[in-house]
Amino acid sequence: MGTPNKVTADIRAAAQLHGAAAIAKLVSLMEGGDTDQVQLSAARELLDRGYGRSRRSVAISSEQPVDNSGLLLQRIADIAARQAKASLPQAGQKVH
Repeated sequence: MGTPNKVTADIRAAAQLHGAAAIAKLVSLMEGGDTDQVQLSAARELLDRGYGRSRRSVAISSEQPVDNSGLLLQRIADIAARQAKASLPQAGQKVH
């Protein structure tokens, strides 16, 4: 990847300003997207950003794998909701 130049750093900084809104939008699409494909794509994006892309591996086991994806998605939704709530002005607070 190399060393980021000033333009790349500026673009990254500008994009990060919208991080909480982007996560909130992905959560909204994941929970209420019009199609399963939209919901799945949003969930995959959230997981990729939060935990990195999964590696393909082969595991040999006599036990059935445990599916914690529902818990993981709920945790991501909870975090996004807290971030969205934190970004809203509080009662009596002036909006700039």
